[in-house]
Amino acid sequence: MGQYGNQPDFATRVDVATTLPMLNIKSAAIYIGTLTDTVIQGSITVRPVGNSSDVTFSGLSSGVFLPVIVSKITSSVNIPLTSILLVY
Repeated sequence: MGQYGNQPDFATRVDVATTLPMLNIKSAAIYIGTLTDTVIQGSITVRPVGNSSDVTFSGLSSGVFLPVIVSKITSSVNIPLTSILLVY
C-alpha cells in the first residue's frame, strides 16, 4: 500500500467503531472482522479522503481489509459495529 502522507507503512493504532455515522475520522483504513450473518455478504458506505461524496463497498466477507483511507463511515449492512476497525 505504501505511505499516505506521513503515515508509516504499518498500522500504529487501531480503534473500534463506536457509532454510525462516524464523522471526522482522522484518515483511517477499514478492517471488517466478522459479519452478522455469514450467509449474506456485507457492505459499508464510506467517504474516502479527498472525495466529496460517499462510496459503497459491497460483497464483503469476514476478515476483509479495505486499503482505502477514509474520513467518514456513513453506514454498514450485515457488519456489527464492533467488527469495524479503524486502522491508523
